[in-house]
Amino acid sequence: MSGDSRGAAGGWLPLVAPPGRRPYNQPIRDSEFVQRVRQYTPSSLVPLVARYGAAFNDKEQYRQPTATQYAPWVLAEVARVSLVSGTEFYRAAADDGDLWECSRAYLAITDRALQRREDGAIGRFLLRMSSQLVFQQPVLNDLARTVALFEQTTPKRVPKVATEGWPERLLDCSLQDYVGAAILLYTSALRNSGIFDLGWIEQSMFAEITRDIPAEVLRRVIEDHYVATVQDLPPIQQDADLLAGMPDAEYRRFSFNPLSSRPVVAGIADTLVIPVPGFLVRQASPLGIYYSGLNKWDTSFANDIGDLFESYVGRQLGLVPDAQVLPEIEFGSKKNKSLSVDWFLVFDSCVVLVEVKATRPTEPVRRADAQAGKDLEKRLGHSIDQLNGSACKIRECAPEFSSIPSGRPLLGLVVTMEPFHTVNSLFGLSYLPECDIPFRIASVGEIEQLVTVDDMSPGQLLLDFMTDTANNGSSINGALTGHLGRRNQIIDQAWATYPWND
Repeated sequence: MSGDSRGAAGGWLPLVAPPGRRPYNQPIRDSEFVQRVRQYTPSSLVPLVARYGAAFNDKEQYRQPTATQYAPWVLAEVARVSLVSGTEFYRAAADDGDLWECSRAYLAITDRALQRREDGAIGRFLLRMSSQLVFQQPVLNDLARTVALFEQTTPKRVPKVATEGWPERLLDCSLQDYVGAAILLYTSALRNSGIFDLGWIEQSMFAEITRDIPAEVLRRVIEDHYVATVQDLPPIQQDADLLAGMPDAEYRRFSFNPLSSRPVVAGIADTLVIPVPGFLVRQASPLGIYYSGLNKWDTSFANDIGDLFESYVGRQLGLVPDAQVLPEIEFGSKKNKSLSVDWFLVFDSCVVLVEVKATRPTEPVRRADAQAGKDLEKRLGHSIDQLNGSACKIRECAPEFSSIPSGRPLLGLVVTMEPFHTVNSLFGLSYLPECDIPFRIASVGEIEQLVTVDDMSPGQLLLDFMTDTANNGSSINGALTGHLGRRNQIIDQAWATYPWND
């Protein structure tokens, strides 16, 4: 294998240790990593991160054995420390070799709980490592889902604040403008070594782009929603730490990164700098908009989006050609009415009970700290109760459930808005109630893929996968691997509304 990789702008980037640089041969503490990063001026180090972030954005690049130090989550942490804790005074200018050493230092940080062989250390380690998987989700689905969910889905209940025109009231632009700006920044970062110059959009070469979104609109959306100055980022970090609580020093690197909400940095170079392009996708996805709406409208918005998300999952389930999709069932006495799971997928081979939760991992879950188990139970525990209650009613042949066949195998899916990576492990499930039927917690992205499988029935696929004990602890991604599928019509329909969608 070559010791170099072709860079985003055509230059060569080192993979192996530059001359005179040695890999870390022993574990280090987080504080040593921070001090190493702080040796260099942010104005020299962060543009370097952006150049490597563009070159190694694709997993096929950073999965090379000699390139793991340039994985997006590594570069994101180098950039975060430099921007939040670094200084321009009495610091050296960084070169490629210095970035290589900073990145290798990140990989050398110890996991204290693993070293001490504490109970549950492996499970907590897996929860923390799941932060890496955020950068491996399909970009097209994450971006198209914004319009598919928020604009093209009708909620089953009348919303309180997410009424017609709410994206414009929240963002001061259309969803197409908002996502379009992210697409432009993302593409530019990959093609221009992690930079974007706002002056470009006024030039003739951008005429075809600004024909779809006027230059003044693009500039405003970029500055209002994606850009932060070097001075802006430390307060954003401080506010997040106050809200979620300061992380354990040894697990600080798994906590909130302000670049995830403001992925573009101004004031550190003559152009805008984009250290980690993947953060642009996150901010333009439903997750980024969800947090913006939550800040403006609080829990009323969260409740509205919960209803919207439930309907969206129903739309996706409707793409399955060989299943009957049935909505939730009301049962019980007049004084004590209850609701079943949100959806039923009735196949010839089985019945899949689907409970929908518009939830996402909290900061304690991402850090796998002492609060993680309680947060997992709070966010997902009721869903297991719903699976158990509905399964029981089906088995009892309760009259309200007469439309659901009672003699077929029952399976469960808990569908979340954002992935809870590794939560299906024995460690993650240990915090949840026991489930009476085989089940998995799945992200909506996995559902978007499941419903397009066409080389076998999705029901049979799930039945085979979930009843095989060899798959215990695995997500349904394992069931989907290797199967052929159609294009997702809902995702394609949403993507077609974006500018430059070809």
